Amino acid sequence: MMTLEGSRALELRSVCQSYTQAPPWVLKDLDAAISAGSMAAILGPNGAGKTTLLYIILGYLPPQSGEVLIMGERLGSLTRSVRSRWISFVPQQETLPFPLTAYEYALMGRAPFLGLLSRPGPQDHAAVEAAMIQLGLEALWDRPIAALSGGEAQLLRLARALVQETRLLLLDEPTAHLDLKNRAVVLDALRRIAGENGRTVVFTTHEPEAALWVADEAILMRDGQVLASGLARNVLTSENLSRLYDLPLTVQRVDGHSVVLPGGSQGHG
Repeated sequence: MMTLEGSRALELRSVCQSYTQAPPWVLKDLDAAISAGSMAAILGPNGAGKTTLLYIILGYLPPQSGEVLIMGERLGSLTRSVRSRWISFVPQQETLPFPLTAYEYALMGRAPFLGLLSRPGPQDHAAVEAAMIQLGLEALWDRPIAALSGGEAQLLRLARALVQETRLLLLDEPTAHLDLKNRAVVLDALRRIAGENGRTVVFTTHEPEAALWVADEAILMRDGQVLASGLARNVLTSENLSRLYDLPLTVQRVDGHSVVLPGGSQGHG
């Protein structure tokens, strides 16, 4: 994974959000930045405001105050068409009202490049085939999406986002509800694509080990505020994670991998 030194894919400036147009705040005075070409984790317990923040970055929800910059441009100044070419999103789950094959679903990622009555062309099909092969899904092209396993469905959602060919890829809890094997498959896939052609990958999670495994940068959120942000090796420490979860935790290296253990008396971050 590479980081494009000096350039920022995402910048948050004093972002505040409340669903009641007044305190209490869901997000309060959020300041953070993510480097272009990096893989970044937004980490925090349930209810920290992670998903709300994603919706603001996507432009689904305007912040009550503050601003969001994407590749140096104010998000509010970007048209919906531009946003769809710059930012792609992988939700936790998705329900479609009509049946599709895996290939047809991935092809939906080309919608930002097609006119209202346009049909996909050779370039669109080539993008779908490349993404599915990259993620090891070529054997599933004709399989109905309803017949996919949880891990296969998550990889297919990722394939559709890759087909969109955006520079910023956002994922909401990409390993939620996956078993250990499928979690590893999805995280490895994310690690491979981060930095390709300058692509920045940002994912939310409440699992510190997922962030330790793959993230270059991290933002720790609790109660709608940033506790710490910056390079993952500086942020994902025993002290910071203990504060984040209000629980004594220790980050240790085991067989070359960082793991999080309960208790604060051994090791250090």
